[in-house]
Amino acid sequence: MSTENVVRTIKVVHASCVVIVKIGNFYNVYSKDAYIFSYLFKYKIKENYGVPICGFPINSIGKVQNILEKYKINYIIVDKRSNYEEEYKQLNNQENNYDKIYEKAEKSVQIILRTQKIYDKILKEIENKNSYEILDKIEMILKNA
Repeated sequence: MSTENVVRTIKVVHASCVVIVKIGNFYNVYSKDAYIFSYLFKYKIKENYGVPICGFPINSIGKVQNILEKYKINYIIVDKRSNYEEEYKQLNNQENNYDKIYEKAEKSVQIILRTQKIYDKILKEIENKNSYEILDKIEMILKNA
């Protein structure tokens, strides 16, 4: 079973928890959890077969746990090497802000992804010498907004 499928299975029981998967010297989060991590930690989202993923090195887990606890976001840490056995769980129960933070994260990440597409397009247009025209139009729109 793929890691994404295991995470989906865990999410059936813990829908409003971030599921952090330890894979070797890194941790990964998937789907909605990747949006939350991109929003809170500014980690870049990558996609694997259409599934958003964020990863971070093992030495960052303390910082990650502190921030999740500060924002009162429930989380579970599992280890792939031990058949996805639970290593740690933090549940705030009634004070869980997972859904509230996800709503903000989704909006933020969607804007970032759209902005990245615009940026990529402008860079591509450098060869056609249209970049400054495009930038001028964008700046005019922003100025009048």
